[in-house]
Amino acid sequence: MLGLAAIFYLCRPMANDQKTFQAIISHCKEYGFIFPSSEIYDGLGAVYDYGQWGSELKKNVKDHWWKHMTQMHENIVGIDAAIFMHPTTWKASGHVDNFSDPMIDNKDSKKRYRVDHLIEGYAETLAPEAAEALITSMEQLLAAEDFAGLKQLIDQNKIVCGVSKTCNWTEVRQFNLMFSTEFGAVSSDSGEDNKIDLRPETAQGIFVNFLNVQKTGRMKIPFGIAQIGKAFRNEIVARQFIFRMREFEQMEMQYFVRPGTEDHWYAFWKEARMQWHLNLGIAPHKYRFHDHIKLAHYAKAACDIEYDFPIGFKEVEGIHSRTDFDLRNHQEFSKKKMQYFDNDIDPETGKAYVGGDDVVEAASVYENEYKVNLSMNSDGATRWATMTRMNTGKQVAITMDGVVYSAPFVNGEIAGGSTEISGSFSAEEAKDLAGLLNGGSLPVPCVIKDQTKVGPTIGAENSSAGLMSFAIAFFAVFIYMYFYYGKSGLIANVALLVNVFLILGSLASFGAVLTLAGIAGIVLTIGTAVDANILIFERIKEEIATGHTNEESVKVGYIKALPAIIDANMTHLLVAIILKVFGTGEVESFATTLIIGIFTSLFSAIIISKLIIYWMLERGKSINFSTKMTENFLKHVSFDWIG
Repeated sequence: MLGLAAIFYLCRPMANDQKTFQAIISHCKEYGFIFPSSEIYDGLGAVYDYGQWGSELKKNVKDHWWKHMTQMHENIVGIDAAIFMHPTTWKASGHVDNFSDPMIDNKDSKKRYRVDHLIEGYAETLAPEAAEALITSMEQLLAAEDFAGLKQLIDQNKIVCGVSKTCNWTEVRQFNLMFSTEFGAVSSDSGEDNKIDLRPETAQGIFVNFLNVQKTGRMKIPFGIAQIGKAFRNEIVARQFIFRMREFEQMEMQYFVRPGTEDHWYAFWKEARMQWHLNLGIAPHKYRFHDHIKLAHYAKAACDIEYDFPIGFKEVEGIHSRTDFDLRNHQEFSKKKMQYFDNDIDPETGKAYVGGDDVVEAASVYENEYKVNLSMNSDGATRWATMTRMNTGKQVAITMDGVVYSAPFVNGEIAGGSTEISGSFSAEEAKDLAGLLNGGSLPVPCVIKDQTKVGPTIGAENSSAGLMSFAIAFFAVFIYMYFYYGKSGLIANVALLVNVFLILGSLASFGAVLTLAGIAGIVLTIGTAVDANILIFERIKEEIATGHTNEESVKVGYIKALPAIIDANMTHLLVAIILKVFGTGEVESFATTLIIGIFTSLFSAIIISKLIIYWMLERGKSINFSTKMTENFLKHVSFDWIG
């Protein structure tokens, strides 16, 4: 996933010649726009407070940007990430190693300068042509990180310190711009133990929350994440009022696009952001683009939107094509996947171009490594050939319910529908993947990414079909038991509900995944659970027919029915254990739910129903074990089976 950044910094000054500039500073303070921070203690360098009118003005700018960026775009959402972030964030982002400025000190005055500011200040005293040539040379040297060349450029032009008026300079060296503090309740003897950096930019809060936003917002690329927040940079040479501050706010949006389309979106957002500024009513000739010669460590391309201040064109907004640098590095450092798979869906059907219905057979094989061989029907083979031809050299993924299970690269067009899937599978993973592909209709595309663990699961269509069959079976049994046995049938239905909850609870506690075969096991369990109650109720009816009371009949009925119930369930249990031990994939899943269901059925049919019946009898409540329609059903009927 590639990121494009659009950043707007708050706020920039309108002048910097000394008289006008000082007049603006005085005006801002006198009329409640901007105050020096901690002014009663003589202030703090490059830190300012926004007064009653300044804060309102700043809020209006932020609100206008936020509304335009998030509320006027359906595919851009906003977040508010914390200022404090895990220290590894800044290692992954490159700020620890690369977020620095070249600095130089004057040995006589001991004053430190940013090299580009020192040279730019000198260029302002030159004629336009000479100034432009000097700035061009400086930018080329900065891009090449030629610090010796920068020192030589300063010496050749005899650039002097504004304090000592001498050219006695140190060598140029890098200075990291991040602020550090200690994090935690107790100070550490080793400062590095509790050291944490204040964020120098808001972008990383967006990148580390990329998948959180994508999953919870169900975002599909291209989409953007925006935020407004404080950032902190230890500017050594802070100057020009609020133009360069140590604490400031950024309005930032990262736009995530398909790889290969970043150049298109970079051009799109350049024009879109320029148009936003022009829509404020400012004359177009006051703006220009400035392409970066020296790119940041993460950037493929970068430019600034500059405004023509009295001191010249200065940046008001930056647009960067950040590639996948940030997401890739955060994935590497965190060992957590930062990948998002966007389904290729047939717009006519709303389904995958190639799905499970196209699969004829899938089988796991071993040829120096475990693989899965896949064959397709003629329609699927045709679509698969087209899909692989169009995506040669790219990754495709076998996904289920949005989860990527396997993802190799496509080496070329695959004609005929015969496909081999490899990816460091274990024997179990290869069998499970083959079972998954044999399982039926896949509602998502076959696409491919780096191999991850494969486990049995079900797609949404299979899931819906399986749950529908479960619901129909459950309600059919429910109605039958009430129709045939009356009030006692309702008691059996209560026991059946308890049985289902026990099965699902057991599966959840074991961390098992419910598959289509598992649903079949539960449906079978419902039948066996009812069988136990039927045996009990028929025994009770036999005792009542001999003249025993309901209490006596219930007691004897449960005792006499128990051996038959145990025998029937023991045979089921024996078969289920064999399937569990020797089966794999869907067979093993079926056996797991069947074994759990056998034990829960015995408990619910024998214990739960018995407790309810005894509770009702103790309170004098009547219980019938048949209805008027079924009381004499098949009672006097005999069949001659032998002839």
